[in-house]
Amino acid sequence: MINVGELIYDPDFCQTITVKRTKCSIVNHRASYVESTFQVTAVVTIADVKTLEMLPEADKLSGAINVFTENELYVTSNREESAYISDIVYFEGKTFKVANTLGDMQYGFCKSVCVLIERS
Repeated sequence: MINVGELIYDPDFCQTITVKRTKCSIVNHRASYVESTFQVTAVVTIADVKTLEMLPEADKLSGAINVFTENELYVTSNREESAYISDIVYFEGKTFKVANTLGDMQYGFCKSVCVLIERS
């Protein structure tokens, strides 16, 4: 197998993105959230063309990006050690939520599909 993980750090392809991760737990029968923000080196590509939804209340512009990283970004789940809400990715003034991940670690990377949730 060819490990293409080194491309994630190739200056011709990579960029730095900001990720917000939210960990959830139950404390005294109430949800407790702990947020952390960190920088990740990644390769970001377009996942699909921008889509315009014309709804009665407003027009909504949506789109998606592929984010290739060395380590997995989180999707809302209940992991063994704790629960997490989907990571939020900030890229080029836009806010995306991780919708799906594919851990292709035998090739040296993890692919995450992130959907647009907010334009800055």
